[in-house]
Amino acid sequence: MKKILLSFIIAMIWIGSVCAEMVTVTGHAPIINNNIAEARNKAVKDALHQALMQTGASVSYEQEVSNGALTRDNFKIKSSSRIKSYNIISQEQKPDYITVTVKADIISGSGTCSSAHSKSITPVKFFYDDGQLGESQRGLYKINNEITNQFYSRMLQNDKIFDTKRWIDSNFKLDLRSIKGSELNRNSRQQLIHLAKRLDSQYIMIGSIRDISFVGDDNVFTSIFGDPDRNISFSVFLINGYSGDVIFAKNYQGIAKWDVKEGTDVKSSSFWKSSYGKTINQMISNATADITREIQCQKVNARIIRIDRNEYYINAGENNKIKVGDHFSVALNNNFNDVNGQHRIASTRLKNDFVVSRVFDNTAILKSAKGVADTNIQIGDLATSHN
Repeated sequence: MKKILLSFIIAMIWIGSVCAEMVTVTGHAPIINNNIAEARNKAVKDALHQALMQTGASVSYEQEVSNGALTRDNFKIKSSSRIKSYNIISQEQKPDYITVTVKADIISGSGTCSSAHSKSITPVKFFYDDGQLGESQRGLYKINNEITNQFYSRMLQNDKIFDTKRWIDSNFKLDLRSIKGSELNRNSRQQLIHLAKRLDSQYIMIGSIRDISFVGDDNVFTSIFGDPDRNISFSVFLINGYSGDVIFAKNYQGIAKWDVKEGTDVKSSSFWKSSYGKTINQMISNATADITREIQCQKVNARIIRIDRNEYYINAGENNKIKVGDHFSVALNNNFNDVNGQHRIASTRLKNDFVVSRVFDNTAILKSAKGVADTNIQIGDLATSHN
């Protein structure tokens, strides 16, 4: 008997002293044995789970699968927040699942994260490691697209942490082989910096499908011993779009019974309700939690994109939770690549404080707190939030 133990810890910290907040979230649940009432209750629980995660919950989840059967499915929530009340504002029923949208009144407790802003991030389509594209033709056609889309959907739900850009269905001819380590070569670094600038994104997330082969790959489809086991392994890389540095890299792997019927689309609910689909789902949740912890308390970085006398326009705004009165510092961009191709940080941070005077969806205008223009600032220099 093979057992798969999948666990993840999602730590999201909410700011400040105890306060109330209205949160609108969406939950999903499959309809099993035509039990609509039970599916609806599970969808509501899923939505409230998402609400607590967005407002300060520390969630530990453990699922155990044995020979394709779910034998344990528990999660524990530790949070200084609590749900005061909630209302179901919409419900949509499909043949095999239910979706509910819930508005919850959350009483938030104190936390330690100092960032009040969401950070822009763009998921880029996962690529296949050597040999895995061929494996994908065996029931996992375009699984790289669907895994990318699953990451995108999870990030989109958590707009307190992520200002999520639409995922990119292209790799832009990146030299992806060099991303397999924590260091990038000069060409790849420049490619990623250029890509982030083009996409107007502080972070780029990209991944690779490492292994989707069958275990003991000998006539697995005609095995008389039942469903074969199949590997699933992928790596995730988080790149700082301003420096080109890989700030997070991790491999996730599992194994599950291949109980997917031939011809099943990887985008279908049938696939994601299978043992193999559930395994991938939990691995994606695990990786999303890791990325959240990596950037949730990071400050917003934005480029100076326009200068109009004493007004400095940056490529971040309301989508990043920036408000009038927020404070920024500005660093003059003198970074360079040395003769060995190493990227060197040589920016000079100005002593002046800058305050947001106007804000739009994806743009904000900074002014010097002293009211005097700084002639040293140029387009392309970096503005960083104070919190």
